Amino acid sequence: DATFQSGIHATMAEVLVGWGPDWKVASVDPQCLAALTYAKMTGKHIDFRTPTSLRNEYKNSFVQAPWAGAAVTLPVLKVDGRVAQIGLRQVVAAWRADGHNLEAIDRHSAADGAEMLAFEALIDQTLYPATQRYLWLDELNYSKVTSKAIAAQLPFPFSFISPRGYKATSQWACDGASEDDLLIASERCLTRLEDRLGDSAYFFGDKPSLLDAVVYGYIAVLRSVEMPNPWLCAAAKSRHKLNRLCDRIEKLHFSGVARGQVNVMLPLGFVFGLRTLMLLHRTSSSSCAFLIAQERAMKAAQDREISSVVKKNVEAVVVAGGAMTLFGLFIVLRVVSQ
Repeated sequence: DATFQSGIHATMAEVLVGWGPDWKVASVDPQCLAALTYAKMTGKHIDFRTPTSLRNEYKNSFVQAPWAGAAVTLPVLKVDGRVAQIGLRQVVAAWRADGHNLEAIDRHSAADGAEMLAFEALIDQTLYPATQRYLWLDELNYSKVTSKAIAAQLPFPFSFISPRGYKATSQWACDGASEDDLLIASERCLTRLEDRLGDSAYFFGDKPSLLDAVVYGYIAVLRSVEMPNPWLCAAAKSRHKLNRLCDRIEKLHFSGVARGQVNVMLPLGFVFGLRTLMLLHRTSSSSCAFLIAQERAMKAAQDREISSVVKKNVEAVVVAGGAMTLFGLFIVLRVVSQ
C-alpha cells in the first residue's frame, strides 16, 4: 500500500486519511488532493494513508472505519488514533490553528481573505457538483473508470459495496442539475478564476493560499483522468493559465509523485465472487446487516486452517478463501433473514 508523506519527517501521531494516487495525480479526489497540496505549501509534515493501508486497524470494527457508509467525506484527520476533523475545511482549520496558515494576516490582507472565501464558495456551487456528476453520475465514466479506481483503494468488503453508495450520495450534490447546466456554470467559474489569476504566480501574487490548492485539486484531477465521456475534462484543459498554475505546483511540490501511478490488483477470490456478492447484498435486509454478516464470515474463514496451504500455493488459497467466505456469508444471511 502506498503511503505519501508531505515532508521528510512525518508526525506519526497525526494521520491524514484520503483517497490515494492514480490517474497520474497524488490523489483521485480533488478535496484530498487540495489537502495534500495545502500541507506541502505550508511545510506541514503529515502521514498520508489510504483506506487500504488502514485495513488492519479496522479489521475488527469495519463499520467504524472513516470510509464506511454512503456519506463518506474524505479527507479525515486522525490525531493519536482518533478522528479529529472531517472534510477539507476542518482539516485546514486544524492546521491553521497549529501555525501552518497560508492565510495569516502578515501574508494576505483582509480584502484578500474575503475574495478567497468568495471564490471558494463559487467553486463549491459550480465545480464541485459538476465534478461529482462527471466522476460519479455519468454512467459511462463511473462504470469504466471511477468505480474501479475507488474500489481498488478500499478493503474488502467495502470495495464491492461502497462505490455504489458514494454514487447515490453524489446525487445530492448535483441537486437535479443537468450536465449542460453544470458545464455552463463550471465554464463561467473557470473563466472568472483565470481572469483573477492573470499572469501571476498565484491568485494573490507570489504567495500561495488555500484557493490555489483547491483549484489545483480540481484542475489536476479533471485534466489527468482519461474518461470515455470527457465533457468536463475539455473545459479544464482549455484554461491555459490555470494549467500553468497546476504545472508550477506539481513541479514544486509533487515532482516524482503526481506523475506516478499506483496499480492495485484486486484479490482473485474477490473477483471470483463479485456477482454472487452483489446478489446477496441486494437480498439482505439492510446494508448494516450485510456488513456485520460479512465481518463474521470473514473471521470464520480466517480461523480455518489455511496457513500451510498459503505457503505452497498463494493463488489457490485466495480463490478458495473467496469461495469459503461467500458460502459462509450466504449461510449467515439466511439465518439473519429468518
